[in-house]
Order: sequence, then C-alpha cells, then structure tokens
Amino acid sequence: MKNHGIKLLNILLSITLIFFVIALVILLNEPSVQPTSVLYMVCLYAQLIVGAFAIYWSLSKTKKAYHLFCGMLFFSMSVLTLLIRWCLPYNLNVWWPVFGILSGVELIITGAYKYRKLKFGYLFPACCLIIVDLWYMLFTFQIIKVPFTKVTKVTVPSFFGVVAMFFILMFVLQQRHKNLVIKDDEQGTFSDEEIQLEED
Repeated sequence: MKNHGIKLLNILLSITLIFFVIALVILLNEPSVQPTSVLYMVCLYAQLIVGAFAIYWSLSKTKKAYHLFCGMLFFSMSVLTLLIRWCLPYNLNVWWPVFGILSGVELIITGAYKYRKLKFGYLFPACCLIIVDLWYMLFTFQIIKVPFTKVTKVTVPSFFGVVAMFFILMFVLQQRHKNLVIKDDEQGTFSDEEIQLEED
C-alpha cells in the first residue's frame, strides 16, 4: 500500500511539474504584467493543491524528504505568486528573488526533516541560494540604485569564482589537516535518498 502511495504521489508531482513549466513559460513572455489567461490560473491552482497534498502525504504517509521538498516548493511558489497577483503592490520583476529565498529555506527544512539535524550537504547550497537572492533583492527593490544588468555581469561570475575558491581552499586544508574533514553519518548526503527511490 505504501509503494502505491509513493507511486501516486510521484505521478502527481510529475504532472504538476509540467504545470509549473507551462506557467513559467507564460510568465516569461510578459514578466512585467500579471498574466490573466485561464491556463495560467489553472497551473497556479494545480500547483497549490498538489503542493499542499504532497506536504500532508509526505509527513503522514510516505516520509520521503523529496516529496516534502517538492510539496513545499510548489505550494510556496503558487501562494507567493497569488499574493503578488492579488495583494502585493509590486510585480514579479521585483519579487523574483523571494522565490529563491523560499527554495533555500525549504532545502534546509528538508535536510533537517530527513536527518533530524542540519547537514552541510543541504545547508551550504541553501545558504548560498539565500544570500545571493537577498543580495539581488537590494537591486530589484531599488535599495541600491545601480542598474541590475551591470551588477549581474560582475557579481554572477564573481560568486561562482568565490564558491570555486572556497571548495579548492577546503580541499587543500582537508588534505593537510584531517581534523577539518566534515563527517556525515552517510556515504553521501543525497545517496541514500537515491537508493530509496530505486527501491520504490
């Protein structure tokens, strides 16, 4: 019965991903306005309903971290989009970094739910995502009055350069000082989730 529930939720999430892509394509055609097409609204509400169901089903039945993450992602994205549409004064050109911040927070929650503690493999990419999007918010909300296009030409390559240097530095330090190696309980942070997927 559990395997049937997992397969059903996997199918629902896959279909919802198609709705997500359709809504994103519609939105990217006119990012400065709020799309009013029936198809766009159907995609949003489908994400909302399936996301809420996936959160409930993952916590009560499947106990799968990837179900929880997908559910939170679809639910929060649709709720924020609807809030921007009906309540908030700005359009998505301004609010888009918040989607990245939500994704980072949900990644931290997923890791904490799965292992009952914070894991470096989840925490580091989540923090990078949150910090980068907080930085971009300063420009989209015009707190910093510099054209965003100029900033991205410099900051995006610089960010990836800093991350690459960080990993190189950590590798070198760990080779010389074995006590700096970050030890997790499992062989790889995501490996056991992949094994569970194959077993399902």
